[in-house]
Amino acid sequence: MISQANKFQELAVALNNLAGVPTPLSVADFARVRAVLARTKDALAAVEREEAGS
Repeated sequence: MISQANKFQELAVALNNLAGVPTPLSVADFARVRAVLARTKDALAAVEREEAGS
C-alpha cells in the first residue's frame, strides 16, 4: 500500500510538471504546491460530504 506521503509526493511532482515549476522545488514553489493540495483536499472532502448526503 502506498503511504499518504508518497501519494502527496506523486501529486506534487505531477503539479510541478503541469505548472512548469523547476525541480527541485524552492520553498516558495513548495508553498504554492501545498496550497493547491490543500484546496484540492478541501474540494474532494466537500464532494465526499455531498455524495454521502445524497
